Amino acid sequence: MSVNPFREMEMKLSGNPLVGMIVVGPEGDGSFVDAALRAAAVASREGVRIDLCREIPAELDPTWDAVLCHGIQLLDWVRSVAAEASVPIVLTDQPEETSDLPTISFVDWCWYQAAREAGAYCASVADSRPIGLIAGPAVFTQRRLASAFTAGAAAAGHSALAVVHLSSFAAEEEGRRVGAFLAGGWDCAIVAHTADAAGEAGCEQARAGGAATVGFLGAADPAHAAHIDSDVSGVVLDLLARLSRRENLPHVVSYPLDSPFLSFVAGRER
Repeated sequence: MSVNPFREMEMKLSGNPLVGMIVVGPEGDGSFVDAALRAAAVASREGVRIDLCREIPAELDPTWDAVLCHGIQLLDWVRSVAAEASVPIVLTDQPEETSDLPTISFVDWCWYQAAREAGAYCASVADSRPIGLIAGPAVFTQRRLASAFTAGAAAAGHSALAVVHLSSFAAEEEGRRVGAFLAGGWDCAIVAHTADAAGEAGCEQARAGGAATVGFLGAADPAHAAHIDSDVSGVVLDLLARLSRRENLPHVVSYPLDSPFLSFVAGRER
C-alpha cells in the first residue's frame, strides 16, 4: 500500500471507537470483497477496533460508534436504519439519488474517470475492429462506468462497441459465455471488464478467442494489456482511519483519478 493513514493518526484516537464494518459477498473474488477484508485485517493490526459482520444485521448495533457498509447491495439496509442512526454511516458506493439520505456518506470511486481512458485506449488499439465491455449488474455505478467507457471510445473516433451487463459480479459462467461471444461472435479486438470475478472469467475466455483484454481492480492478471487500478483496500483503510479519529465526512467522499487510489495503466507502463 502506498498510503498508510494509520501512521498519521497514531496517538490521535479519542476513546478508541468501535467501527461496525459490514462486508457481504463471497471471499476469493480477487477484488472488491477481498480488498475490504484485507483492509479490515490491516486496520485491526493498527489498533482500530472493528466489529466485522459478514451478514447483513437485523438492526443497527447500539455498541457501534460508526458504521462502514461495503457495497451497493447494502443500500436498502442503510435506508432502513438511517432515520434512527445517531452515528456516522458510510456506504462504499453511490446510488443515483442520495438527497433522501442527507446524513449518510457515500463513496464516489470515480471509476468512470479511468473507464473513459480505458475506452480511448481500446479504440486506439482496435483499429476498425469492434471493442467490448463486460460490465457488472446495471446499477448506477456500473451504468456510469459503461457510459464513460463508451464516451472515451467515441472521443477517439470509435463507434463499433458492445456493452454487456452481467446479472452478478459472481456469475463466472455467464461471464465466460459473454467473453466467448465478444471475441468470437462479435470479433472484438479487445475486451475490457468492470465485473470483478465474473469479468475476469470473461476476459480469460476472450483471450482464448484471440482478443486482448483490459482488467479491473484487484491484482491485475499480467495477461491483460491494460488495467484500471483502483486501490480498494487503500480507500477502505482511509475511511476506517477517518472514522476512527471521528472525522466528519462529507456527503460524498471522492477518490478521483489524480488521487493515489485510482489510475489507468496500459502497455509498457504496467
